[in-house]
Amino acid sequence: MVSAGLLLISHSTFGADSVEIFAKASALTMGPNDERAVIKITFRVGGKDREEIALVSEGEPFNPSSYTLTDESKEQIPVTPVIPKDIQELRLISSVMLLPAKAIKRESQYTLTVKEGTFVFETVSDNVTNHVPNTLAALNIKGESVSNVLDYVEKRQVGKSKVEIGAGTPGGVASIELVYDQSQFLHVDWMNLRVKGNADLTLNEADRGNYFNNVTGEGMFYKSLRPTGNYMELSLGGKVEADQTFDLANAGFNARWAWFVKNGLTDRIGHVFVKDSVNVPPLVIISYDFLENIRQTNSATANDDPRHRVTGLVRYQLPISRDLDLSALPTLGGKYDLSVDFEIKGTYDSASEKIHDQSWISVVFERSAGLDRFKPAFTLTWARGKSAPRFEQVSALFAGFRLIF
Repeated sequence: MVSAGLLLISHSTFGADSVEIFAKASALTMGPNDERAVIKITFRVGGKDREEIALVSEGEPFNPSSYTLTDESKEQIPVTPVIPKDIQELRLISSVMLLPAKAIKRESQYTLTVKEGTFVFETVSDNVTNHVPNTLAALNIKGESVSNVLDYVEKRQVGKSKVEIGAGTPGGVASIELVYDQSQFLHVDWMNLRVKGNADLTLNEADRGNYFNNVTGEGMFYKSLRPTGNYMELSLGGKVEADQTFDLANAGFNARWAWFVKNGLTDRIGHVFVKDSVNVPPLVIISYDFLENIRQTNSATANDDPRHRVTGLVRYQLPISRDLDLSALPTLGGKYDLSVDFEIKGTYDSASEKIHDQSWISVVFERSAGLDRFKPAFTLTWARGKSAPRFEQVSALFAGFRLIF
């Protein structure tokens, strides 16, 4: 879970110490394809952050009526406290997440009122344990912090780090994607940096002509736009690609346009199976690559002419079920969120003068939502088409394990 923005506002005092209550906009991973902007309440004692200070069994920290959230027009927005999965095992908590009934808006100002006695804090002063309730607190949440969080929620849908291991060949396959994202690089407002590495590997050497065989590294600067209210970005950067043995390698630059296309059709489809799901619109990406060959061994065949590539991609994740009980299956056990994740992708490559299909679809069983982003998932994936740089045919079914972070 990643948070952004901060603001103080109220504190209650006892003895020589003071407890300060803070509120800020934050991002919370609720489940597959379900990243939400929430309000996070934290505590500080004597000017220092405290991990666990509020008692679970005293006060009313998880009662929705303990909080009142209002916007700039004084309209009240109901909030629902997110109850931790392991609440029965907790005695003290360090924070409370509040999920607004409607999406908080960019650049808007909000006020969160916390009723007296909502929290009972436990501290030790002069070897004496104190249990002291909070006083009435009015916490102002600035629009800048909301905007930063919404930026994170939207950008995270464009690039997520993941590791996936699959079985479907004698040696298995591995897919690794690592993403580093830095907003306002070098403190320049418009300069956002993203570094991305992909490796789609076939672990058995004899199968590399029939399965995954690609390593790609990209570095780009991008600009976020919202001309229609939906997240959009334009990027320009460099790209290096190779097969996994580095017998064939190309390098050059690329330009990319990405847009979440909000539409009524996928919005309705997204709520067919899970009525209260947060439906993220389909992601559409159009990109252009200019690449030149920088390495070619005798075992690799490549065209020395520069490569011009145009790629079109549509990606969408459809929620199917939430909290699906699979405890009857010993290898799984517990509750899972079920979704279908698919990508329709086509690439025109000037060297081969062909359009190559690179589509795939996965059925994903992910551990039900918690506060931790690192939730394991089991996947069943079908991939087909021809992948750069060799463009050898792939058509395979894999079962495996995925971790997104």
